[in-house]
Formats: sequence, C-alpha cells, structure tokens
Amino acid sequence: MNIPKTTNGFLEENELISVEHQGVILTAKFILRTRRDFMIEILSPYTGFTTGLHKPSFASPYSSFLEDDGMDKAKGSLIKLFNILKEFFMNLESIKEDFKVFKIEHDQLDAKILELKNEIKDLKVSMKQKEISPKDYQKSIRPLKKEMKSIGWQKYSSFESLLNGCMDVTVGYNLQKEFFTFLSDHTE
Repeated sequence: MNIPKTTNGFLEENELISVEHQGVILTAKFILRTRRDFMIEILSPYTGFTTGLHKPSFASPYSSFLEDDGMDKAKGSLIKLFNILKEFFMNLESIKEDFKVFKIEHDQLDAKILELKNEIKDLKVSMKQKEISPKDYQKSIRPLKKEMKSIGWQKYSSFESLLNGCMDVTVGYNLQKEFFTFLSDHTE
C-alpha cells in the first residue's frame, strides 16, 4: 500500500496525479487530501478548475483517501472533470452568448436582493428606535428573507438551465460556481 507522507492526517505537499484518457494526458494536483476528503485542481489540458469528494465516516469508517483507493477515486474524478470541461469548452461560444442575456437578468435579481436587504436594514433601524416591536420586526422580515431565498434559487436554477441547454453533461454546484466566475471574467 502506497501511503503518502502526512502530518496529522493531511497530505504534506501538493502531490501530482496523472492519467491518460482518450489519448490525452490529464494532470492535476491535490489541493486537499485527508482520510475523508480530497480536492484536486486540473493543471492540464485545462487549468484552474477543481473537483473533490467527501466520504462520510458512516459510509466506510475504515477506508481512507490517503490510501491507494483515494488515488483511484481522484483519477476517476479527474477524468469526469476533464469530460465536463471538454464539453464546456466545445460549447463555449454558445454558452457565452446565452450568458450575456443571463447576466443582465442576474444583475436585475441582484438589484432586487439589495433592495430587500435595505428594507430589512430600515426595519431594524425602526426597531432599534422603538418605532416597531421586535415581534413586528420578525413578522416583517420573514417574507422579505423568504423572497431573497427564492431569488437566490431562481439565480441558481437559471444558470443551471443555461448550462443544461448547451451541454449534454450534468455540472455539479461547485463547478457551476467556477463556470460562472470564468464566464463573468471572460464575457464582454
């Protein structure tokens, strides 16, 4: 069994992993590797995107990502990440076009959230000035917070729909956040 050097159950250095898939050499580094978690960042042929896995202790209390099985899981996750990124970059131009429209809607929703936050702030000031009771304050902010949560889900689901409309693979939440950041930085 090949167990890397660790300190307190954590990997000491950024261990590189490499695997060949469809004639392409994929390379990544571990950002985090513990008994229960790992996170890798792809270095080649794409860069700057991450994936990871968490294993609850009740699922398999005696196994560890620090053992050979952890390396196998990381290689499998790297291949899956590569396939998603390949699809993303193959469809990047159509995703960027859709993202321009999405971004306008997203900014409008952000403005609405800011408006709701300001309403909550004003209600808190009113409560501190004893213009409304704490009970009335709570009653007043409950629907505002509910609406903010609803808008948050609307933002998330609309971006998920954008990706699903352009890609044939499912993209997880964390990678969606990375795609959103990438598109925000690379779309005019």
